[in-house]
Amino acid sequence: MTSRVRRTSLTEMRRACFLPILLFPFFLASCGPAAVLCTDGVFRAAAPEVVGAWKALWPWRGAGTVDLPLGAGLGGVKAALDELPPGVPVLVGVALSAPERRELSAASRHRLVYFVPDAQAAAVTVERAAAWEAVAKAAASSQAAAVLFPSDSLPGERDRFEQAWRNAGGGPLTSWVWPRVGELWQPVVFQWAGPDADSRVLALSAKTEVHGDPGTVRPPGSKGLTWGLREAGLGEFLWSWAFATDKDLHFLPLETVPANR
Repeated sequence: MTSRVRRTSLTEMRRACFLPILLFPFFLASCGPAAVLCTDGVFRAAAPEVVGAWKALWPWRGAGTVDLPLGAGLGGVKAALDELPPGVPVLVGVALSAPERRELSAASRHRLVYFVPDAQAAAVTVERAAAWEAVAKAAASSQAAAVLFPSDSLPGERDRFEQAWRNAGGGPLTSWVWPRVGELWQPVVFQWAGPDADSRVLALSAKTEVHGDPGTVRPPGSKGLTWGLREAGLGEFLWSWAFATDKDLHFLPLETVPANR
């Protein structure tokens, strides 16, 4: 009889311990979102890593989402914010102009964090010079290389790329600032100049290694590297930035990946 009582007591204790764990997600859901990621179709297609990392925070974090349709614009974001309790931080991944972002921030009852540089609000973005550096280090070889910089690139950005290439053991490097580009005979080409330079890159041999931004075109059969968002710890990074108290620009963590994956 005593052993039966003891077994029953242990079973009840286990149930008592596990019940709060099982109910915890429902408790969070009943409290409403502690922070929200608001995106449109453009952002969800461009940054699925961000959306996936944020959604993976639930149920241990009160991470809510608002999925606006393509072209929702300023009106769509305002309507979504009106449905949220005051004071809820909102990460805004929606295609808005700078004046629209300023208008939204000026009248908002929420802390808004944008995924674009904006001096009037907190923002997270990708630092392109850091992306260029990462790819330069990963692709460095003793072969000769050429780099096509965009017309709006700054001397400091170009210097950072060139220094990263040299420090990693890269060979002779020829630099061009679009649209001033000469003959591309080098076996390695970095294409940072954007779609305007696609025709020059497509004319290269399939043996040419072409490195560039995500989505950069390359000759059929050509290999290369690009950069992407580092997914490890990305959700916690976004969560902490949603509650940061300053308005400084912060950069998303990056990693180098094969461009033909």
